[in-house]
Amino acid sequence: MPVHEMFVLLGKMMPAWQQTPRGTRETLIERLTYPINVISRSTVPGVEALVAGKWLDADWKKSEIRRGKACGLVWEILRVLERSGRFSDDAGIGLLLAEIFTFEQRDQLVIKGRNNQLHQRVELSVRSRAWVSGFLAAPDKATWMKQMHLQGPLHSPMEEQAVFGMVQKLVKTCLEQSHPLQVEQAANSTDFGGRETFYRLLGLAVEHLLLIPFLDPETRDLLVMIEPTAHRSLRRPPVVRPVPVEAKEETFRWPWIVEDIVVVLTQAAFKPLRMKTDGGLYTQDIAEVASAIMPLPEWLLNAQSHRADSLAYLPTSLARTDFAVGLALRSKFLGHDRDGSWRELKPTVDGQTFLSLSPCHRVRQLSDAMIASQVKEPFAPAHPFSNPFGGLQLSKEQKSPLRDLRPLIAQAVAQYPAESYIPTERFLWYHGTKDNPYIAEAGNRGIWKALCYSFGEIGTPASQPERWEDLWIYGLAVALFHRVAGMGGVTFGHDRDANAPVHFQVNAIGRYLLGLTAEFVYDQTQAVPEKPLLVQPNFEVVFVAASPTAHVLCGQFCERSGKGAVGNLLKITKKSIIRAASAGWTVERVVETLANASSKPLPANVLHEIRGWFGGVRRVQAHHCVLVTCPDAVTADRVASLYAHTEPRPRILSGHLVELSGSLNIAEITNRLHKAGIFVS
Repeated sequence: MPVHEMFVLLGKMMPAWQQTPRGTRETLIERLTYPINVISRSTVPGVEALVAGKWLDADWKKSEIRRGKACGLVWEILRVLERSGRFSDDAGIGLLLAEIFTFEQRDQLVIKGRNNQLHQRVELSVRSRAWVSGFLAAPDKATWMKQMHLQGPLHSPMEEQAVFGMVQKLVKTCLEQSHPLQVEQAANSTDFGGRETFYRLLGLAVEHLLLIPFLDPETRDLLVMIEPTAHRSLRRPPVVRPVPVEAKEETFRWPWIVEDIVVVLTQAAFKPLRMKTDGGLYTQDIAEVASAIMPLPEWLLNAQSHRADSLAYLPTSLARTDFAVGLALRSKFLGHDRDGSWRELKPTVDGQTFLSLSPCHRVRQLSDAMIASQVKEPFAPAHPFSNPFGGLQLSKEQKSPLRDLRPLIAQAVAQYPAESYIPTERFLWYHGTKDNPYIAEAGNRGIWKALCYSFGEIGTPASQPERWEDLWIYGLAVALFHRVAGMGGVTFGHDRDANAPVHFQVNAIGRYLLGLTAEFVYDQTQAVPEKPLLVQPNFEVVFVAASPTAHVLCGQFCERSGKGAVGNLLKITKKSIIRAASAGWTVERVVETLANASSKPLPANVLHEIRGWFGGVRRVQAHHCVLVTCPDAVTADRVASLYAHTEPRPRILSGHLVELSGSLNIAEITNRLHKAGIFVS
């Protein structure tokens, strides 16, 4: 029995459904959600039970698990209602139910497809707005299925033009509503020609995965709706061109890629980073570097809580740590020495030279290296969820046109005034759907395979437009808000309002990276000041400006508190000074570091105590020795003469006590003395 005929039978049962006890309906819900929970984690009851049955699988007989899953929802409804004993046999319903659930009848309910289509492609297609919009725009069923690259049953009542139009009307009715359609209420209306006609149309819509039936969790009434993801996409307002603004109340620009590398190099200079044989750092070392990295502003991080917001792609401190270590290694700023199962990473000569540069020259060096591809694989392709910096490259010397984002990003950015701020979310939504380069390159088979390898199985732009839009939105966000912004090329701004959207501006550095200008201009207005801290008489070091570099340096002879952000404190203590002295710091180096970073002269009492603590530091030598106690001075001279030609020379501490130093042991000394006639007791 076809699905649409089963829905006609279900329509006859619906009046009795309303009298079904709540306990029976709860049992029905449990039986419906069990296979759904096994198949996937879908939050909408009934979706996966209809989609996951490989509707387009031509080789369905080989899998008993997949057989009949598409119609499993209807079977469970009928079976539970029949077992509840709520239906009389006046219309022969009991006999029909027994006939429906025969094995032969089930085999006839599977729609056969072609080319062994994967369930993933079916599910993505059904959840795409193109599935429903293509159906509503098609003149007939054959045209629609051809557009979707599908092959349906050999015969279906929906092939009749009048029936096809009525199913379109039903789907359009569900689309116009923001909430699910109440099946029984719609069946009693006169819009679809009576109850039997309505349930037949509903069965056809469900059979072709245009509508999804499910049960209301509270009332247990039967509802129907378009797949939720596709429904939201279809009802989304049309994207409009973002309107730039002139200025924002609060702005932020910071080359965190450059500063993160500085933090990594400084940490490695103080304490070498340990690398495991698999190429990763030890957890303790990663945590120490991540704690020293200055986080982004709170108002910028809060924007990541909204999935639709463009700033959801901003990197975390751990991701920034991994990226900074990797980039420092590829740039040969870090080197390692093999030692067993792990390696120690220390700054190389190039790394020390990089640290000695001014902030301006650091940004310039890395920017030119990225543009000229002098850094090997500066942004290696990777899956977007495993590496938020990966996916596409900024390098202009790439074979694949999709990996050179600079001209494409520059084309989008150049449409707005240079000094204006653009709303991030609207910018990505607008340019993600307009002039999409992935859709333009969809005919390139090599690029198609590369995209499927990196992002999973994707359909055609006609069948899954959201996937292609998401790819370009991801490329825009990563290029702008990771690479360009990480080099200080993007200035973020917002108004001091909890609901105010975040805007961005591509500044002079960003335009240089994107190729919009040939001149490198370093803006000093928002650069980290050269003297970012203040040393107070109570030995507290207060940061008056954010400076992770100064925080890492001062943290080597201070007690740490915070991450170098504005207002954070460090404390100069005797314990911290002694720890620094043991690491090789001198009083002159500590005073010079504080004086170079402090915005005011160092307090006299602080200088006095620092010099006093260092003045109490002494270095002594300790070594192993053997003391030989002799009965008289003559014996002591004989013992010393036996080791007169060894280094270090033996010493007679008193008339009867001889000190033997070096790599000697008791057994060797005993043996040599025994040969000379001196016995050790």
